[in-house]
Amino acid sequence: KFSDDQEGYYEFCQAMVDVMYQAGAGFTFWSWRLYGDETGFNAWSLRSVLRDDRLKAIFLGSSA
Repeated sequence: KFSDDQEGYYEFCQAMVDVMYQAGAGFTFWSWRLYGDETGFNAWSLRSVLRDDRLKAIFLGSSA
């Protein structure tokens, strides 16, 4: 669980994306949004993840 380790979560996400790009088959995210993600961070919600500029850059590339 990364709730108390934001830096660890960033590292995990970067490693996950790196592996998926190496696989060459593409990937999907588990959920666009979850109930209640409007007011806080929820790692299962892509909408929530993309609000974080660093995670957005990890998932969409450095030009995001």
